[in-house]
Amino acid sequence: MRFLLKILLWLVGIIGGLVVLAYITGNDHLVRGVRFTYLIGRTSPEIDDRDFSPYATIPAPTPQPWPLSTRNGKLA
Repeated sequence: MRFLLKILLWLVGIIGGLVVLAYITGNDHLVRGVRFTYLIGRTSPEIDDRDFSPYATIPAPTPQPWPLSTRNGKLA
């Protein structure tokens, strides 16, 4: 029983160390991605995941419309 407890403590320590390392190196988005995908029961990213991460709209200095497609004159 002590052997299993020792393995469990080592595993928790290693995972905790990796999480701390991710935060120290500025890769906290990895922890956030795992937390809001796999730990809430999803199996892959979904379209509404933008609500879980901070984001900002970057304005274009000279906005341009999308070009028309060469097929049938419709938007691509």
